[in-house]
This record gives sequence, structure tokens and C-alpha cells, in this order.
Amino acid sequence: GLQVQVDASMQTRQQVTLRRLGLALRNGSEPGGSLEFKGQGDISNRTGRVSFKIQDINQYLLKPFLDPALAPRTLTSLLISGSGSAQYDPQGDSTLEAEIKADNIVVNQPGQTTQAPPVAAQIALHGSMRQNVFDLKQLLLTLPPTPRASNRTQLSGRLDGSKTNVYAGQLTLKSEALDLTAAYELYRHLTATPQAT
Repeated sequence: GLQVQVDASMQTRQQVTLRRLGLALRNGSEPGGSLEFKGQGDISNRTGRVSFKIQDINQYLLKPFLDPALAPRTLTSLLISGSGSAQYDPQGDSTLEAEIKADNIVVNQPGQTTQAPPVAAQIALHGSMRQNVFDLKQLLLTLPPTPRASNRTQLSGRLDGSKTNVYAGQLTLKSEALDLTAAYELYRHLTATPQAT
């Protein structure tokens, strides 16, 4: 199911403002989270800005899409929240900023007597584009820290697409240390052979 709330206006023939577009998502009787958008645009110079908010997108909403791909495993738990914004200016800098967090991700294997350990991840993106040059200021992947590692990996760099069908540039990947024990434990749980009963 889907519940929509819209609050928009056109201040002039050229100025459009979206005060709020709210989407309340459901799967049957189960709440699936919500999305919210706000923005404004100028038709005359084709510029615009939009912001979004993701709140409590969960397994009830995503199971119909993910379970066929995970089969025979099933998505038991998932919670996604985040926010971001995008700005478009054909004569200047167009930007994109976003931060998305997925918590309590649990996927279970049929026949297993124990539940898989939950995992989590967070992604932060900050980039801009001007005249076909994309500047990736930061793409940061963060996993829960452990005593062994901070579990932060950052990708940054610049790509120049000004030449037709050719991208040139440089990307830098940095990480002090990674401890993927939790991810390994999840993989081992999902690939283990169920015990006969």
C-alpha cells in the first residue's frame, strides 16, 4: 500500500517549490517505512535542488523484492534510514550528498537452528560535477568498529569525461584496517549445511 501527501506551489511561471512530498509505505498490513522529498526549481535557467529523507525502510517492504534473489534464504530483519540532497546547475557545479545507514541486517537459512548474526553498514557520498568532470570528494563505507579495526574505507578522486566516450582520471582507495569477521560469520552461517532433524 502507499499513502501520499503533497504540498507544492508555483510562485511564478518560472519558480516551482515542492514544500513536501511524503510517501508512507506498507506491505499489506505491515508498515514498511517512509520517504520524504523537498525541493525547488527554476524553469528559466534549468536549475534545481531536491532533498530527501529515508526513514525506517524495513524487511516487510523489501522481502518481496529480495527474497526471490536470496532463495532459499530469507530476509528476516533490515532497517534503512538516511538523508541527502542533490543540486543541478548546467552552468555551474551540480552536487550530490547522501548518507544511508542499514542496521540489523539478518538473512537466515532454512533448517538452521540458530539465527544468523546481524550486520550493519553505512555509506556516505559527497560529489560534484562541472562540465563533464566528476569530482568524487568522498565515498565512505563504514562497518561497525571492532577492537581490531575502525572499519572505514574511503574512495576519492576525479574523472574527466569531457572527451566523447572516454573517461580519464584518478581514484584513491584508503583504509587503515578492516576486520570482516562479522561478514565472514554471516557468510559461514548462510553456506552451512542444515543439520538433519
